[in-house]
Amino acid sequence: MFDSMSDRHPRPRVTVHLDQGQSLDAWTARFDDGRAWERTPYSYGEASAAVRLRFSADARETRWGRLARKAFARVLGFDLIHAWRNRDGILDCDVVWTHTEREHLAVALLLKIARLRRRPHPLLLAQSVWLYDRGTLRNPVRRALVRWLLAEAAVQTTLSTVNAEAARQLMPGRRVLRIPFGVNDDRATPAAAPDSSRDSPRPLVIAPGNDWERDWTALARAAALVPELDVRIVAAPARVRIDGARPANLEVAPTPGVSELAELYDRCVAVAVPVVANNHASGATVVVEAAQRGIPIVTARAGGIEEYAEAAGALFYRAGDADELASRLRELASQRRHRLPPTAATRGLTGSDYAARHVLLTDWLLGSGEHDRRVEEFVPVTDVLATP
Repeated sequence: MFDSMSDRHPRPRVTVHLDQGQSLDAWTARFDDGRAWERTPYSYGEASAAVRLRFSADARETRWGRLARKAFARVLGFDLIHAWRNRDGILDCDVVWTHTEREHLAVALLLKIARLRRRPHPLLLAQSVWLYDRGTLRNPVRRALVRWLLAEAAVQTTLSTVNAEAARQLMPGRRVLRIPFGVNDDRATPAAAPDSSRDSPRPLVIAPGNDWERDWTALARAAALVPELDVRIVAAPARVRIDGARPANLEVAPTPGVSELAELYDRCVAVAVPVVANNHASGATVVVEAAQRGIPIVTARAGGIEEYAEAAGALFYRAGDADELASRLRELASQRRHRLPPTAATRGLTGSDYAARHVLLTDWLLGSGEHDRRVEEFVPVTDVLATP
């Protein structure tokens, strides 16, 4: 059922369809256990005063049922079984919000079926993250399938200008918007200047992230060139691929929760976001988390991440250039007690801003509001969430 958290009426009915394992109940459990920053999945729940929200539900699965669903999803490139299980919620709303192509392509196929059956169906807000990366569309059959399904989307969104341009090339003439991503700031407070007396007198640089587009090899080579620094990769070891030797000052260790990550943010002198060429602004989440705390950032110019990092005072290096990365790290470490003014909130990069942009898009799609240019601008938009 849709929520009733506000007396505002009428409010658009919105179903947030997310991947299996990202239901509101599962996310709340992670938040309560200290494994998530946001209280609701990707902060979409912040929109509950402006729209009537319903989140997709996770089905209970046997081991073999889960394996079958994942195998089918791998073949298709999206999780149709999960969407089919949530079909009532998807079809009984005004607008469907999705977070990645894994969800919106599945929803689009359901809408195709509903159209054949002449059933009422909602508008689809289709957000893509990895669709235009990783060779997903090299196969001509899959490319044709994606084009056919994307025709169901009322609007396509991406989190990167590079991705947005790729989307326009695939579907000329279609609505494609780049909307800035944001991270909920419930747990995010400006960090104090790092205390060099804690644990080690050596400056600490941390590099969080589990994306495959992280350039851990470049970071390892850069770490070898700055032996006066301790460098910690905060990622699952299975996600860390390094060609060549690992220097003694480089550590790979995940954190069990966001409280521990917050402590690392407090201790570090800088955050490194090494990435290879990509289309989806890989590393943007870490950049926003660091910007919320005023922590100096060094990252590559790749994938559109520059839009997120420039106003945060980030230093940039050429992707793959370990020498230049080492130089940037050395420069930041020389100011080891330095913190910058937090910029995420003033640039509209909180989770509330991200949810508010979806509200603005929803009002526009339903004809109850004009197209608001702030949807694509790096400015605060949380005023639209205010309860009248």
